[in-house]
Amino acid sequence: MKEWTLAAAGAALLALAIGLLFHWVYPTVEPSAELAGLFCFVALVLRLLIGKLLALLRRLRAPHEPEARP
Repeated sequence: MKEWTLAAAGAALLALAIGLLFHWVYPTVEPSAELAGLFCFVALVLRLLIGKLLALLRRLRAPHEPEARP
């Protein structure tokens, strides 16, 4: 359960960072619930992509185990 909590906290922090960056780039746009939902969605997709890339890199960097011969 700890992994789920850390994943949710990471996604929330990423969404907050995306929101702050958006507000810094577009200061005249009023924040809304729709924008917050969009930021959360983008954060979850980015987190998923980053996780898949890290898993792929780990798999490529892991030493190949020799096959056992009978």
